[in-house]
Amino acid sequence: MEISRASPEDAYAIAQVHVDSWREAYRTILPADYLAALSVEKRHAFWTQFIAEGRSELWLAKTDGVTQAWINFGKSRDDDLDATDAEIWALYVAPPFWSKGIGLQLWLKAKDCMRNQGFSSCSLWVLSENARAIRFYEMVGFKPGIHSLKSIELAGMRLTELRYVISLED
Repeated sequence: MEISRASPEDAYAIAQVHVDSWREAYRTILPADYLAALSVEKRHAFWTQFIAEGRSELWLAKTDGVTQAWINFGKSRDDDLDATDAEIWALYVAPPFWSKGIGLQLWLKAKDCMRNQGFSSCSLWVLSENARAIRFYEMVGFKPGIHSLKSIELAGMRLTELRYVISLED
């Protein structure tokens, strides 16, 4: 497995992993018609622009040229955190590659990058119904944070997100 920074040429593969992961991970959480309507083409356009803008770090895990997973991270977007706080904006592994250690390898790479950039902690938001993701984050050391609940609307539903945090100084 090779872990490297994403380039604009990776945008389509990132979009495919994004859509496939949502369809599987959220199939018992979000309406089936909403998930079926997710568009790889729209995500491709989004990720092409996102990568070009360089707003945050985006790293991929590939084997034999096949993108298996990606992680996106940068400075925390939360108003109640400061400049020493990083955030995982997204972490997705294509369903055929779940539970194979790929997410862990991406997390370790991101953690190392965040430390090298001077961040002292990292947070993330996860849907409270996403038990699989929560198990992973807790396994690598994330814990529920202070002010760790927020309500969002997605697919016409009211859902709860949980903020998890981890120290990067360990």
